[in-house]
Amino acid sequence: MKRAFVIGLLAVMLVGFTFGAGLASEPVVIQGQVTEDNQLMDDAGNVFDIADTEAGNEVIENVGQKVEIEGTLMEDNGVKVISVDAFRIIE
Repeated sequence: MKRAFVIGLLAVMLVGFTFGAGLASEPVVIQGQVTEDNQLMDDAGNVFDIADTEAGNEVIENVGQKVEIEGTLMEDNGVKVISVDAFRIIE
């Protein structure tokens, strides 16, 4: 009985680590233009949703501006999301 429990627990942990890696976040610096859709589009055409945070809300007030964002890049159901730590408007 104990052996089956331990094997089951290890299997759950393995699945968690395997799928959890896809949700891992990376610190990044990205430059791009703030869009009307609360997103950031970089020069290559990549689009990132801006996370609903205090700093993210400040960024989305700058629609049409080019900004540099320091933050954490995540993926949510195949959508790239950036959580803003800091940003600056690029002249």
